[in-house]
This record gives sequence, structure tokens and C-alpha cells, in this order.
Amino acid sequence: SQVTKFGAVLDPIADSVFVLVVSLTLLFMDLSLFWLILLLFLPRIITYLVVICINYFNYSASIYSKTGAVIVYLGLILLVLGISRFYVYLLLIPAYILFFFHWFYLVINFRK
Repeated sequence: SQVTKFGAVLDPIADSVFVLVVSLTLLFMDLSLFWLILLLFLPRIITYLVVICINYFNYSASIYSKTGAVIVYLGLILLVLGISRFYVYLLLIPAYILFFFHWFYLVINFRK
């Protein structure tokens, strides 16, 4: 298992494109609402803004970010399966808590 700088940069971008495409597909098929899709995609936007603002491009995703991403993927799966949006909202709570820890982790590691 080898980690390269190219892979560390490309993986989050590929994940973001995947989430964006699935989200837009759900939106255009009327299986989801715009603001729910925005809530699912917003942590990625905030993460990119934090990385750009603190100019910290030399990082790898933390366990908080990876777990939060899995929760977002689970929310997308629930939307595709047509399960109540209420459960997606419930999933967003721990996802945002994990992403908050990830953003805190980014800022703390940048200061070191």
C-alpha cells in the first residue's frame, strides 16, 4: 500500500466529482431536494476552502474525513433506494460533527 502525492490529491477530487454527479442525478430525477444535496456536498466545499485559505496542500485525509465521507455515501444510497429523507437528515448530524473534527485537525496540523 503506497501513498503518492498524486494519489493524495486526485482521490479527494475524484470522490467529490462522484458525489456531485450522483447528487445532480438525484436532483434531476426529482429524488431529492436542492438544499439536501447542498447539505450533502457542503462539507467538501468547506474542506477545499479551508485547505486553500490556510495554504495547506500537503495533507492526507484524516479518519474523521473518511468516516464522514462514508456517512455521506450512505445518505446518497438511502436517497437512491427511496428511503425517507428523515434518515438522511439524521445521518448528516454525525457527518458534520466528524467533518468539524477534520477541519479542526487540518488547522491544528497546519500550525505545527
